[in-house]
Amino acid sequence: MTVTVPVPLESYNKGVEAWSKVRFIRASWFSPLEAITYVDYFFRFVLPMAPIQLPDYQDAGKHATMLIEDPVLAATILTIASRFMSLTGPGAHTRGIFIHERMWIYLEESLRRTANAQEQSGGGFFGPGQRVTCNSVGEPSVGLCSLGTIESLLLLTEWHPRALHFPRGDDNDELLTPDHLDPSLADENHDATDATASTVNKWREPVWRSDRMSWSFLSQAIAMAKFLRLWSEMHDNQSRRLKNVRRFLYIYANQTSCRFDMMPLLPEGIGEPFFSSGFLMAAETLFVGSVNDAVREEVRKPDVGQDMLLWFWIRLTQLTKRAYDALYPSRQHTRDLITSGRHKVTMQQFEPLLIKWRQDWEIFSANRKSRRFISLYLPP
Repeated sequence: MTVTVPVPLESYNKGVEAWSKVRFIRASWFSPLEAITYVDYFFRFVLPMAPIQLPDYQDAGKHATMLIEDPVLAATILTIASRFMSLTGPGAHTRGIFIHERMWIYLEESLRRTANAQEQSGGGFFGPGQRVTCNSVGEPSVGLCSLGTIESLLLLTEWHPRALHFPRGDDNDELLTPDHLDPSLADENHDATDATASTVNKWREPVWRSDRMSWSFLSQAIAMAKFLRLWSEMHDNQSRRLKNVRRFLYIYANQTSCRFDMMPLLPEGIGEPFFSSGFLMAAETLFVGSVNDAVREEVRKPDVGQDMLLWFWIRLTQLTKRAYDALYPSRQHTRDLITSGRHKVTMQQFEPLLIKWRQDWEIFSANRKSRRFISLYLPP
């Protein structure tokens, strides 16, 4: 898909000026206009389908701020958008593949440096290094470790690079290649059943690889959040972005661990309470009794609507986790539940809670824009 960006001339000029100084543009990978188009495409078509909220960098006039304060997030946006958006002109398809591959190589290297603490130097001849600092709105960062990098990792758990499906140039995990096979290692019981299982596993392997990549990105995001001490101090005066990152980490960590049948990455109760007591009281009484037009208009306000959407996500996540802990704490427990028939009683305990959640969601989702991605997880 090709997108034409209808931006004001002043914003366009600011965006072109900012992008003209970026190394990718100077290396002629793509033009400033294509960079602006990539960002616009991401915010128009990709972000509405992703369960995460980002700073509004869609306006070209804000791209300079994004490049300075959130360089990893900028690279992630370009990487994801370049995979799905079609360019125009000579060699457009080939250029799109080339741009996506180069952007992923750059992004992968940036993430590796943050994971290995190599984005900063410290001690010896290179100075004392960097400490955790906060910007003007109280958002912590250390070099490339920032809220934008955590948001990038969460995005990548949903939108994988094309490189996931292709082997690397150095794709060889053997340290020593044997000259011949050892007969003692051969499987004497190899039969048609094993061959069939091997074929099925080959079909499933891309799915398993995708899950492993998502789990790795999520683990790195949580480790970075702990390093930035996002849960050390929690108060109402912190920025909305910081609060949302904590909430999304809770949602992603619990939803993903339940889906992959893995141990939770976050301790029980971390990050709670997710909202102020005043908001919780208002939210819990909002859907009691009849709902008039004034209430509907109130939940459509941008700030209130965003918090309400996250409140629904967290409620659903908590219900999912409770159901998972009750039904699937271990394979033996699940087997005993099914054998004895007690799984039906256990499932029925969650039915009224899920019905109540769905009824409240139908009231709130009169704002159709906010229901796009969460409705993907619900039955029709």
